[in-house]
Amino acid sequence: MSRLFATGLALALALPGVAAAQSLDATLNDIRDQIVAQGAVSWTANFSDSSNGQKWPEQLVAQITNVTPNAGACTLSYHWKQTINGQVMLDRDAGVRLALVTDVAVMSGEEDIRQQMAAQHPTVSATTTPASWVVQVTTRENKVVFDLINSDAADRLARAFAHAAQLCGGLTPAA
Repeated sequence: MSRLFATGLALALALPGVAAAQSLDATLNDIRDQIVAQGAVSWTANFSDSSNGQKWPEQLVAQITNVTPNAGACTLSYHWKQTINGQVMLDRDAGVRLALVTDVAVMSGEEDIRQQMAAQHPTVSATTTPASWVVQVTTRENKVVFDLINSDAADRLARAFAHAAQLCGGLTPAA
């Protein structure tokens, strides 16, 4: 299966792993447990700029803690901390309002970097070591990402997010 741009609805319907009858509480607890099991995710992004031949590495660490599911409000809140080359770049509370989810995608870390750089730095690309994966949850408000090192874990997490979003009234097919 291609891991790029798989929609959450297709993941939830086509892949085994999330029982259709699983309750919202159970699904949110599963999401929490999967995120907590990841712990701190660490990888190196080796960047290159084709316009000038410049190359540089960046060591990234992402950790999500304090994952709190709230089935009554259809939300998942958490604390996200990310460092680049040892410098804290992000350290804040965040959350996902599942009723507002419009898409869930699994992509490689390299594709995620390409998308982030496309508008301002289209000549910059990167490879990641070890290979990294991103579960991108898009809502009507924003996009949030969950970094993983294991592609199977990324698929499972995406299926769980898609299922939870559907249970909350989000992630509906376009009319």
